[in-house]
Amino acid sequence: MTIGSIGGFIGNFFLGLVPYKMWHRLFKEEPHCRTASSLLKYEFVVLTHSGVVVLIIPYWTELVGFVPFTPLAFIIFFNELVSAVITAPILMALVYPRAKKAGWLWTDVMKGYQYTSSEVKSYHKLGGALVFFSGVIGLWITILVGETSLNLSPMVVNEVSVVGSRCGPFKPAIKALATGIVQVEKLVDSVFSLDEYEEAFALASEKDTLKVLLKTI
Repeated sequence: MTIGSIGGFIGNFFLGLVPYKMWHRLFKEEPHCRTASSLLKYEFVVLTHSGVVVLIIPYWTELVGFVPFTPLAFIIFFNELVSAVITAPILMALVYPRAKKAGWLWTDVMKGYQYTSSEVKSYHKLGGALVFFSGVIGLWITILVGETSLNLSPMVVNEVSVVGSRCGPFKPAIKALATGIVQVEKLVDSVFSLDEYEEAFALASEKDTLKVLLKTI
């Protein structure tokens, strides 16, 4: 559990909420995926909820400086699509009629609830279109105009507490060494051979020691 898990909790909440609400408000046909119309509606809902989830989780991880948006967005989006677009319709077509016949649908257990719409109103259609646009179209617009490089160093660096300063740019440091501006010989307290590693580590552990070198030859 990390701070990134907060985005996961919120995103996965909408993973369940968006499909239920969209089907409940937009479609009168059941999601059995045994007809072309039911299958197309199912794929539309899956595509939309994948886009919504991908907008939430990667945005959060980038906000907290954990993982950048674009790479994680690709991973989550296609992971959601592969399982939900390909595998789930096959399972729905096979299992849904049997579950309905046996009275195992959750609407059979939770009396008074339904997930198909009794009346599709114009503002329901508008709401569905806006969710689709913000989730799917908005996602790809964000990816196309966003940063595409993946820098995993914060995952390691941010977990380490550094006392002092981190290394700066190498180019000016190399130039300073080459021109003799910086005299590094004075920073070395002693040089040991590999056979003298015990003495080297003992000296390095002393409070006033700056640097100890081990020579391979």
